[in-house]
Amino acid sequence: MSLETELPPSRRTRRRVLVDALLVVVALVVIAVPSRAIVQAQQHSTQAANDVFVASVKSDAGYLSITYASVLRQQEALAAQQLTVPGTSPGSVLGAVVTAFGFDGGVVAGTDGSLAASVAGPDGSAAPAEVLQSVSTSSDGGDGVSDVLTPGGTPVVAFTVHVPVSGGSVLVSGTFAVQSPVFTRAIATGATSSPYVGYLVDSKGAVVGSAPASAPSPEHLGFGSNGLADLDRVTGIGTLPARDGTWTYATSPVEGTPWLLVLAEPSTSVYSVVTDRSTHETQLLLAGYGVLVLVALLAVLRFVDRRDRLRILTERLDVMSRTDPLTGVYNRRQIDAHLRRASGAVRSGSPPLTVLMLDIDHFKAVNDTYGHLAGDQVLCAVAAGIRSALRSDDVVGRWGGEEFLVVLGGAGSHEAADVAERIRRSVADTPCPIDDGRVVPVTVSVGVASRPAGDRTAGDNLHELIRDADAALYAAKDAGRNRVVLAADLAPRPTP
Repeated sequence: MSLETELPPSRRTRRRVLVDALLVVVALVVIAVPSRAIVQAQQHSTQAANDVFVASVKSDAGYLSITYASVLRQQEALAAQQLTVPGTSPGSVLGAVVTAFGFDGGVVAGTDGSLAASVAGPDGSAAPAEVLQSVSTSSDGGDGVSDVLTPGGTPVVAFTVHVPVSGGSVLVSGTFAVQSPVFTRAIATGATSSPYVGYLVDSKGAVVGSAPASAPSPEHLGFGSNGLADLDRVTGIGTLPARDGTWTYATSPVEGTPWLLVLAEPSTSVYSVVTDRSTHETQLLLAGYGVLVLVALLAVLRFVDRRDRLRILTERLDVMSRTDPLTGVYNRRQIDAHLRRASGAVRSGSPPLTVLMLDIDHFKAVNDTYGHLAGDQVLCAVAAGIRSALRSDDVVGRWGGEEFLVVLGGAGSHEAADVAERIRRSVADTPCPIDDGRVVPVTVSVGVASRPAGDRTAGDNLHELIRDADAALYAAKDAGRNRVVLAADLAPRPTP
């Protein structure tokens, strides 16, 4: 007999209600478990997207910090060198500094603090005396990179150093106008998509530079009536109620300066890997117990999709940790690890281990003549030239500065010399075009060092292998550069 015939109508109704209620509860439980997992996965994906965005901006700020610190060091070195020349006037010192670094103007103050020489800005309105007073009375005594100054009403930023001389020190300060290309070109490095808006901001909230050229005002993006002045001077992330939709911004201090880098992108771009499922999940909940199996399958599929997206984000972060952010080749840590693995294969009887140590010839002159942004373009061009000349099993990494290390798979020293010569030709035959339209001639010197197959000491003497390659590299430099030298004989190969 069925329950309907065994029970009275009232009890049958109550039992059906209980069964239906139980099915609804089961359906909700079945849906809730994967739904909770989806929500957590969405939160993790959002956090991962935040981390990638912040890391990109932080990396860009680090690049700016290194670049501007290098400018200050080289500015001080050049001024000190000029001051050691007998009879050199303050005007000559300032002229050399302004010409070398492309400053718009500048000032030199003597040991007594008085104005000794000046170069006005291109419009003549950056009053030298006011620049000197501004940098001299700053809290740090003027050294380093300044906030935005307004001598004569023209906003400028000062790069100031004190050069020790007999009887005291000489203040040498060069100025760039705000929105100078030296600021705006570097801002976009951290952008992960387009459109984007970037600002370089001083400690008072004044804009040092912005990108792109059509960047709206901070108020337009929703930064408030005080613009960027209210931002905390820390690495962080936030959202903006912009007039054209919600934007997400990240900040990072530029170490060694009073500046803050701010990069904003539409939130849909930052969180493109994160899909909003709240509406769909509500529909699934309302579907009830009639589609339990379908709901469970969809939940599992969505969970797997979320996991794959997280895996992609993790892989991207892994790539960032293994590669040089400027040139795209392996960084020092990764090429060193590859070299150690290759040395282990040599000890087990595999083919010989050979390394090439490459150095860009006269790279400092490139930076001094064309600027550091052009130097970065030369580094990227050389890295591309090296990769184009390598075989499929060869690996290249940036060893440091303008040096690259190549690990060749299964090549003896003479075969490696042919590869090195091919690299040298590739670089020398391909001058590097830079942003201002000029073309920079580039050459490299290469040192070659090898260890034979079955060398039991290969893994223990990697520093000797690198030292041999370095010695061959310096021999190539001493022999006139733009050539290949083998550590085995330290004789330069003829240049065709």
